[in-house]
Amino acid sequence: MTTPIHGMNRNCTFDYWFTSINTARKLYDDHAVTMVGTMKENKAEIPPSFVELRGRENSAMFAFSGVLTLLSCCPPKPKKKIVMLLSTMHRRGDTTETVRLPDMVQFYNETKCGVDTFDQLCHRYSVSRRTRRWPLTVFYGLLNAVGVNSMILLKGSHADDKDVG
Repeated sequence: MTTPIHGMNRNCTFDYWFTSINTARKLYDDHAVTMVGTMKENKAEIPPSFVELRGRENSAMFAFSGVLTLLSCCPPKPKKKIVMLLSTMHRRGDTTETVRLPDMVQFYNETKCGVDTFDQLCHRYSVSRRTRRWPLTVFYGLLNAVGVNSMILLKGSHADDKDVG
């Protein structure tokens, strides 16, 4: 999906579906593409202290490994949950303690509009059905993505303007 921007020193913002440490390293090392994305808390690579909620109100923890930066952020009280971000674009944590949201979270919030729009379109035009079989769930997700991408390509091709005949 990122082939058109390989080698252009661009940044991609990912949802938790596509964010992983292996993907981040491969994009950065092989293709000169940086990324910022959310992660699920249940990944094996995440240290247990980053997932702990007790005593973490309005705090941020950073972990660094080469080009990777992992952020565990616990926002103020109304949303008592951990937000995990992985980035190859941000090289250091915030230095001031008075910042309400870390720079990584602010950057993600500013650039995630495409991800949110895609998720909304997949939900609006969904073909998914309730099932206990995970392969069907994956298949329905793929069909939703194909449907949204097909609609985008059709609108981008200006098919309504062309004379058929």
